[in-house]
Amino acid sequence: MLQESKKKAKQTEERKMMMIDMMKEIKELTQENNEYKQHMEEIIKENETLKKEMVTMKEKMKKIELTLDMCEKDKKKNNIIIKGLPIDTTDGNMLKSTMINFVNNEMGVKVEIRQARKINDRTCVIQLDTFEQKLSVLKNKIEKRQLEWFGHMTRMTTERQVKQIWETGIVKKRKRGRPTRTWNDGIIQILNKRRMNWQEATRIAQDRKGWKEWLKDTSTP
Repeated sequence: MLQESKKKAKQTEERKMMMIDMMKEIKELTQENNEYKQHMEEIIKENETLKKEMVTMKEKMKKIELTLDMCEKDKKKNNIIIKGLPIDTTDGNMLKSTMINFVNNEMGVKVEIRQARKINDRTCVIQLDTFEQKLSVLKNKIEKRQLEWFGHMTRMTTERQVKQIWETGIVKKRKRGRPTRTWNDGIIQILNKRRMNWQEATRIAQDRKGWKEWLKDTSTP
């Protein structure tokens, strides 16, 4: 009887230890799950911040377009305001030549300028030959800004939260209809137009100077 009693006590103790271990594992799993939820909430919050930044960029582009409304009504459609470039001449022909070189070389778009008018020492209004040229200049400028940001994120360390979000992505339930176009899809399209693939672009972007030179030399064909 004594041995049987000891055996039952031992079994009871073993079950008790098993329950303690199980409770400990459940607690650890619960803690890990809470940490995962918190991490996902931070990613979603960061994604919302990026969306707000994109909205802000769109609003700034609208303000730029509104600024063009200050130009003459019959000319403003083809006008572009160039800011930040030092202008040390008042001669119309020289100013026009300077602006053509700037747009062709720095923005990578071949244009014909009908007229260039100096506003101040760092601001000039140029009238392009066609509205299509204006669209090409603006589109190329936006695309180069996107590529600059692509290079910046490529060079980021993996500890940066923005880099983690970019590489991980937010997976959401797909809605009906055409798949949602992502920011990376847009970058791939821009790179393809410049005869560059994602892998090669990532390699070049690791070198800030090399990436900057490539952006300066490249243009949309």
